[in-house]
Amino acid sequence: MKIKKNLFIAIFILVLANLLIAQSPAFFKYQAVVRNASGVTLQTQNVNLKISLLQGSATGTSVFSEEHAVTTNEFGLVNIEIGSGSTQIGTIAGIDWANGPYFIKIELDATGGNSFVEMGTTQLLSVPYALYAASGTEGPQGIQGVQGPAGQDGQQGVQGEQGVAGQNGISILWLGTFAASPANPVLNNAYYNSTDKKSYVFDGSTWQILAQDGATGAQGIQGTQGLP
Repeated sequence: MKIKKNLFIAIFILVLANLLIAQSPAFFKYQAVVRNASGVTLQTQNVNLKISLLQGSATGTSVFSEEHAVTTNEFGLVNIEIGSGSTQIGTIAGIDWANGPYFIKIELDATGGNSFVEMGTTQLLSVPYALYAASGTEGPQGIQGVQGPAGQDGQQGVQGEQGVAGQNGISILWLGTFAASPANPVLNNAYYNSTDKKSYVFDGSTWQILAQDGATGAQGIQGTQGLP
């Protein structure tokens, strides 16, 4: 396999466990080691990476593209966050992850310029789709579970303060039965009037009706005549 410009890049898309969803726009980690054709790492060297996300296939439509001007470390390693570079096409937030599959294409200019050499295309298998899971449509509510057992009774609370005493009740003094109201009554005296068939109680100034006899009921059916 011919390697353009005697360079190749060892690409490692990390498990992407470092996916950062809370950021806006969202982005995910990407790590690569840059080597020359002899396998020697290019240490502390300015390079330019071009990242493209392709929809449908390895030769599909580019829905997102960005560039990253970075410097390799002493191990030839570069770390970037896809979604935070110099955007050329689209946005990470605008990708419809439900309408995949998606592929990531890597291009490199080892001199830090814009003469990019394609280094390979790899399918994105799982982690970026967490972006879709984080903002996708909420699923239907599950079936309600069985009610759990009742908990133990709590400890008895502290006794409350004693309430305010109520007012004293009112009692009556029953005087008996009279044909007319008794003379010189006092508060709460009561009697039955045999003339009008009503009971009265004295309120301190006048006699008030307390109760009265009910109406006489209908005459019952005559019984059968007894034996002689």
